[in-house]
Amino acid sequence: MKNGDQNATPFVYNHLHTVHAIASCNAAEMAMGMLMEATVPTTHRWIPKAMNVQYLAKATTSLRARAELDPPDFGAVTQGTDIVVPVSITDRQGVEVVHADITTWVTPV
Repeated sequence: MKNGDQNATPFVYNHLHTVHAIASCNAAEMAMGMLMEATVPTTHRWIPKAMNVQYLAKATTSLRARAELDPPDFGAVTQGTDIVVPVSITDRQGVEVVHADITTWVTPV
C-alpha cells in the first residue's frame, strides 16, 4: 500500500481485481491502533482481542480507514475491560465497502 493524502492506494489485488480482503483488515487494524495509542492514557495498556469484519461491497479504488470512539472513563477501568472500536473503510466515492468492529482488551498498567 502507498500512503498519501490520508488514502491508501492498493497495488495488490485478488483474483477478482478488487482490494484483497486481508489488506482491508490490515488497514482497519492500523486505524484502530492509531486511535487507541492516541486515546488510552499511559496509566493503561491495550491489546487487540478480536475482529469482526463485514465485506459490504467490492473495493476497487483506493480506500480510507476511519476509526472513531467515544472514550470511556479510563479512571473507572480498574480491571480488564473490552472496548470495541468500530472502523469504517470507504472507497473514493465515500461508499463503505468494509466495516470492522475490533475488540480490544484494556487494563491498568
